[in-house]
Amino acid sequence: MSFVGQPERATQNRVIALFIDELDYRYLGDRTNRDGNSNIEEALLTEWLTWRGYSTAQINAALYKLRTEANNHSRNLYGNNQAVYKLLRYGVPVKIDAGKVTVTVYLIDWQEPKNNDFVIVEEVTLLGSHQRRIDLVLYVNGIAVAVLELKNSRVSIGDGIRQSLSNQQPEFNEWFFSTVQFVFAGNDSEGLRYGSIGTEEKYFLTWKECEQDNSRFKLDKYLLKMCSKRRLIELMYNFVLFDGGIKKLPRVHQYFGFTGTPLLKKDKATSLEVFGGYIHTYKFNEAVEDGVILDLLYEARDINQRLTSQESVDEWFEIVSKDLNDWQKEELKKQWGTLQVVLSSESRMRKVVQDIIKDFRKRPRLSNGNGNALLVASSIYEACKYYTLLQKTPFKGKCAVVTSYNPQAQDVTKEETGANSETDKQFIYNTYNELLKPIETKPGMGKTETYEEQAKSLFIKEPANMKLLVVDKLLTGFDAPPCTYLYIDKSMQDHGLFQSICRTNINVNAHRHP
Repeated sequence: MSFVGQPERATQNRVIALFIDELDYRYLGDRTNRDGNSNIEEALLTEWLTWRGYSTAQINAALYKLRTEANNHSRNLYGNNQAVYKLLRYGVPVKIDAGKVTVTVYLIDWQEPKNNDFVIVEEVTLLGSHQRRIDLVLYVNGIAVAVLELKNSRVSIGDGIRQSLSNQQPEFNEWFFSTVQFVFAGNDSEGLRYGSIGTEEKYFLTWKECEQDNSRFKLDKYLLKMCSKRRLIELMYNFVLFDGGIKKLPRVHQYFGFTGTPLLKKDKATSLEVFGGYIHTYKFNEAVEDGVILDLLYEARDINQRLTSQESVDEWFEIVSKDLNDWQKEELKKQWGTLQVVLSSESRMRKVVQDIIKDFRKRPRLSNGNGNALLVASSIYEACKYYTLLQKTPFKGKCAVVTSYNPQAQDVTKEETGANSETDKQFIYNTYNELLKPIETKPGMGKTETYEEQAKSLFIKEPANMKLLVVDKLLTGFDAPPCTYLYIDKSMQDHGLFQSICRTNINVNAHRHP
């Protein structure tokens, strides 16, 4: 018999049976007309703590501390929920008498999930300014840790999510959610979605596991996965994060966390011997489909590095070599290939700059000032060269160069120049000296550090005022959400290329070297 299209009541009955028969939760009935429904069922918690061997005085002290943190009217829901979570995870320190040692009363047995008391109840009526009723509530040792709103298969899960968000408002039943770790919403047609307190509807997540198994409803399948005793305890203990006013739960790939640089080819065999095969795979296309990451657009661009006029080169060679003997001319010709590259290099770099300027005029996120870009050069010298070229374009005042270089006078004291031209070292030194002139150092920092910190900060916070960052290598630990494009003008492959790609959010453009 198909349950799709069945009333919400039929779905709820089936889900309750799942918790009782397959997950081994205790069912304590319908609480529509029960007085005193609470997120802390003190009778259940007292019974469990007594079984754990705590004294009556210790239990009473722990209950008082828990109630105080859960119902602190001087904090918002986030603050109360965070305070309660600390007590759940680390225990409640209690001291009965002045002369006795402090004892930690643990409200949950994190080490052995089966030692906890798992309970499910339905139709939990909450009294307040406006009466509300929650479809299902999960309790661990008498503490409400999860709520579940179920909808008919013809009604969107979004309705259940919005209902839970409404329940968390101060004018409704905000107080009940101070202990809640998981907010679930589901139906038979869409499956299950989850978030935590304060999670906006668009950030509710979908669990994905054993996707090939279509033997039952996704709602049932993922409730069995996420709400099994061991899994629920593990998720609460290891995968709950309070971050800057937002409570966060893991996505499925974060649970199944390892992430990092891909294995180098030369290390592949050794790594497999030591660590074995994959623990879990989460492919790029899956992450794009789930909205975890943005899709990647890679575009290779060819910039011709050949001199446009060979005749001019030959003419110039004849002029500079007219006073040389045949041997000297031959030696000069040996260096000519390198000289051609040098002479053509600036021309090529100008074309790269023009290419980037064109992108900033026509690409939506770049042209509207909401996004910016990184340009990875092949050396400090080329990074500085790009920077000087950019100063003669609309990027002037809105780009910066960040490299490992820090100008020191001794860098150029022994450098010699000929024909009033700079050496590479002098060019780098002079470029940095010029850009650091207006910088006022911050306490405990040098001019270069101050300049780079200011540039990075603008790049992250004000993309319209720091459109382009020219670098010679990856910026370790540098995360810039506005970074939309990555221009690579150096030879990169394997993990180095992957690391570069991970520094940007949408597009990668590689300017090929001939």
